[in-house]
Amino acid sequence: MNKKTYRILVVDNDTESIKNTVNLFKGADFTISTANNLNTAISLAKKELPQIILMELEMNDTDGIELCVEIKREQSLSNTLVVFFTSRDDDYSQIACFNAGADDYIIKKTKKSVFLSRVNALLKRQIHNNTKPLFIEKTKDTSSQLIIDTESYHVIKNGEKIIFPRKEFELLTLLANNPQKICSRKEISESIWKRDIPPENRTIDVHVRRLRKKLGEDSILTIKGLGYRLNISGIQHA
Repeated sequence: MNKKTYRILVVDNDTESIKNTVNLFKGADFTISTANNLNTAISLAKKELPQIILMELEMNDTDGIELCVEIKREQSLSNTLVVFFTSRDDDYSQIACFNAGADDYIIKKTKKSVFLSRVNALLKRQIHNNTKPLFIEKTKDTSSQLIIDTESYHVIKNGEKIIFPRKEFELLTLLANNPQKICSRKEISESIWKRDIPPENRTIDVHVRRLRKKLGEDSILTIKGLGYRLNISGIQHA
């Protein structure tokens, strides 16, 4: 491996975490750039065209999954590998990341030698243009308006796959399981967040707003003083 041939962009909103990640590459022949927010990450990626973008799943200004989708849509970054490097080790997070187009998912507690071996393996795979998907999605009937796949944690709306962070997916599933029912804020907070969220806390409102942005402004109705109800017909659970 020639010195400074390979470029890696590390994306993480935590300064100490970025420092620890960069330290993993000490003694290895890589050029490392860092970004701590969405705009900087996208701007640097387009400018430097790194071979690998190594990023945290949980970001302050955006969800890492949404950033992954954004990167995968960028034509100039079609040859860039996206690898999640995070402390989250639950199955849901890994499946959601692969569904979003991630090329690999590495847990931060992984030993340095194993970590570098996986990075090198990804680079070799990319160089030889032999990239194979790490997640194979099942074929589904997309004739229904909305398909909620609780096994693979993704949603298909009018034939288009949409990626949701975990809490958004759980909220949508709760509403979809009770299509004619008005779900109160108390029911939502206890079911999704396992605690009572007071009205002045806007967590639920933010998640409802994000769902509307992805599914349509009229997809979720606010019933004043009572709660929320899903307003989408043709729902199919897969």
